[in-house]
Amino acid sequence: MAIPTSIVLVLSMVIAWTMAAEMDPILGVWEFQSGSNANCAGYVRFFAQSFVSMNFQTGPDCSTPVALFAGLIAYTSPASGSSADKSMIINYVVTGTNDPNSFIHNGATFVFDVYETSATTMTFRNPVFENAGAWPANGIDFTLRGDFSTVSPEGVYDISENDGLVVGAKGFLINDAPFDSYDSNDSNFTVWVGALIDQPGATGNFTVYTVASSGSDSELSFNDNSTVHFEQSGVDDVEYTVFDQRGVNGPYIASLRSEDALNGVWNGRDAGGGSECLQVFDFESGSFNSYRILCDGANATGYFGRYELLPNNQLRVAFVSTESNSNAQQLTLDISFNGVNEATISSDDINVTMFKSTSNPDAIVIEFVLDGDIASFDEQVFKQDLVNALSIPAWRIEILSVTAGSIVVETSIIQDQSTPNDENDLNSIIETLTNSGMIGFYTVQSASVSRSTVSSSSVAFSSVLFVALASLVAFMFQ
Repeated sequence: MAIPTSIVLVLSMVIAWTMAAEMDPILGVWEFQSGSNANCAGYVRFFAQSFVSMNFQTGPDCSTPVALFAGLIAYTSPASGSSADKSMIINYVVTGTNDPNSFIHNGATFVFDVYETSATTMTFRNPVFENAGAWPANGIDFTLRGDFSTVSPEGVYDISENDGLVVGAKGFLINDAPFDSYDSNDSNFTVWVGALIDQPGATGNFTVYTVASSGSDSELSFNDNSTVHFEQSGVDDVEYTVFDQRGVNGPYIASLRSEDALNGVWNGRDAGGGSECLQVFDFESGSFNSYRILCDGANATGYFGRYELLPNNQLRVAFVSTESNSNAQQLTLDISFNGVNEATISSDDINVTMFKSTSNPDAIVIEFVLDGDIASFDEQVFKQDLVNALSIPAWRIEILSVTAGSIVVETSIIQDQSTPNDENDLNSIIETLTNSGMIGFYTVQSASVSRSTVSSSSVAFSSVLFVALASLVAFMFQ
């Protein structure tokens, strides 16, 4: 008698669940070596719900392509028996790289185990990255960046000469063009993102490495390997001068912007993009990024630019998106606030009620053993069966991996903070899955939690907007 092949699926689910303040999320800007030598550099900035990472080349011997990545984060516990301090589930939304062999793509989701070796150092481990040779065999090391010894931008700044924006954070530098630079016939609105490295022996001088730039070149755009000089100018102002092939440009005065009513991370659903379309907004003092998940038939799309709250309950935005090369737009939307944690933005094409996030996303990983043959197993069908069984949006579930005999399917479900109600009770979800005899047409031999929730700290999502976060994908800005 033939014995049926078992299928083991591991699903990780990010569930909207506010928990006790026990685990501190990873925050701040960290540096790492992105390739085989020190000329391959990288910075990553972690927020409570998202991240942005850039690879750049500081010398001629680096073979690692320049790249920009960004996406959403949820936390889960390390696997049983692991010595990791934390585990993070990352969903990539922006994958800007010129590397044709990269296995990181829009919507790719991975689990990373984090080993904190000191208060300012940590190691990330992931078998997919390590086995593919993308990372060293023992993981990749990160060091927390501190302040530069000289003045550099830390925050969001207005540029007085032409109403542009500069966003800085521990070596990240973003430049947003003025609103008026947008032309509906020529899409001139520009977002530039790059890295700063201080120049030894030249006080206040930094080398600027371009990572990505959208739209047309503008007066404020920095060029590859240019030099910028910063000086303090008043309490909150920074004066800077750019030296590049155009000559000496400046000095410009950059004035620190204050927070506004939108500062923070907001989640909502845009019914115009589909019944389950998730919209995540990250606002910071005039700069913003937004992620749309499973909207308008697309897996995930990033929008990055700037915003301004106008009188008469209006919101002006100018942005570029990852939908196509140099896809720039400028819109004026209606906005209304219902208290400090709920707002609605609307236009003829958009109507999103969004809620301000106050806690970290959480996640579980469940391992299923199913009757069946791996050759006939359909990931998308099983995912939809889970959506039906749990009555939750499809964007919350991602299949992470499937292997024969022990088919490990890691699935990340992005935390649902698009509603003020805790409509997705985690205990109920676990009970439903671990007691299921059938999921769709699949017979469940067993289902167990292999990675449980972690007690996340309550965090005010301050995001220095990276418009940059992902400001743009390198490949889309030609």
